[in-house]
Amino acid sequence: MRKLAIPIEKSQVSSYVTLSAGLATVIPTSDSSFQEMIAAADKALYQAKATGRDRFVFSTEQTENLEEKQIATLAKLFVCDNSFLRKSLWLFRQKLQQTMNKNQQLMKQVQQAIEQNQQNREKRRQLMGA
Repeated sequence: MRKLAIPIEKSQVSSYVTLSAGLATVIPTSDSSFQEMIAAADKALYQAKATGRDRFVFSTEQTENLEEKQIATLAKLFVCDNSFLRKSLWLFRQKLQQTMNKNQQLMKQVQQAIEQNQQNREKRRQLMGA
């Protein structure tokens, strides 16, 4: 814009058209809002105008709060993951207990079959020896 030097009449600020911009960036989190980013860019634009116009100003609000928001998001994820892990562990323990109960039942059936087999052998021996 400076190189174009477009004249402007009736301006109390400059005799040429200038460009001021407020910029904001954000790394999205689960609680990010588009309106917050627009407000941060708008605030940066007014800072650009207040400090002499014809410049770009980057918002620092988003970056100052970024680490805080990331930590909050990670904490939420941890709570969710922790809850999920506890539920998964509980389900695993339930399935393990069911499997152990079935194994105990099968062991009892095997033991009964072995005892029945021994009794049958003993009866056969007695019948053959008599």
